[in-house]
Amino acid sequence: MRLARTTPYKLAEKIAAAWHAANTSEAIAVPLGVTATLALLGQQDVHDGRDVAQHVLSLDAAALYGFLRRVWAHAWLYDPYLVSCCRPLAAWLDAEEPADELLRAIHAVARSAVTGGLLGLTGHPDPVERCHYDVLGALLTVLRSPGGRHALAEHHSPPDLTTLLVQLALLETPEAGRSFDDCAAGTGGMIRAAALTLRLSGADPADYRWSMGDLDPLAAACCAVNAMIWGLGPHVLIFCGDTLASGNGPALAARRRREVLDRFEHLTYAVTGLQAVIEAAQIITRAARRDAA
Repeated sequence: MRLARTTPYKLAEKIAAAWHAANTSEAIAVPLGVTATLALLGQQDVHDGRDVAQHVLSLDAAALYGFLRRVWAHAWLYDPYLVSCCRPLAAWLDAEEPADELLRAIHAVARSAVTGGLLGLTGHPDPVERCHYDVLGALLTVLRSPGGRHALAEHHSPPDLTTLLVQLALLETPEAGRSFDDCAAGTGGMIRAAALTLRLSGADPADYRWSMGDLDPLAAACCAVNAMIWGLGPHVLIFCGDTLASGNGPALAARRRREVLDRFEHLTYAVTGLQAVIEAAQIITRAARRDAA
């Protein structure tokens, strides 16, 4: 399927229009979360030769809901820590039997996002291309009321200006291992510009350390999704809160990351052990049947 060429704000307006037309009382975390989920998709996520966009558009409302849940499950296996930070964007997927109204709204948003060109911005195989865009930042800005943005002091800087300022600050490529920290990151605009600048210089963002924080739980969750879209690598910390008041946002995030990864390792070990027990039982059962015969 040929994807439409668009810009993040044009796409955000299209998605927001579909959401508001659905006339649902659900919070903006739903359209933001639907878009974030689809933004994690790449061509490799459909294995039978079909185009990803065509596959998504072929799903009815109920099938799409199940598909979105599987995307998060797959992402959790890839990066359990960042996915745990995305919780505010995916909590609505917990419902085993969501209301028909919600399913219709989710379906409308997903179709709008895909036909509007989302996968062309976030699903490009070249990470340099993906680093040019912050679709979630644009969408959060469009969905949030002016009063809400003012209360949260949520003012996203123009991407081109942000990129220019960061490029001026990084005239020389920093050594691998350097940390990039933004305690008022919004959805990660400055970090996006830093990752893009590094990639254009031939460096890999995965060789650096990153931390992003924001007062807004949805913005902080968007940072986590964007970290995966932009390919920031394994050394990413996400925190939600006022780091100026607590002064230890990154340290708390680092501790939580260790806890999440330890838990993931424990679960993986348990599942592996269970699989071994099942396989051993199957072998014993087959042997018993042969003896009986």
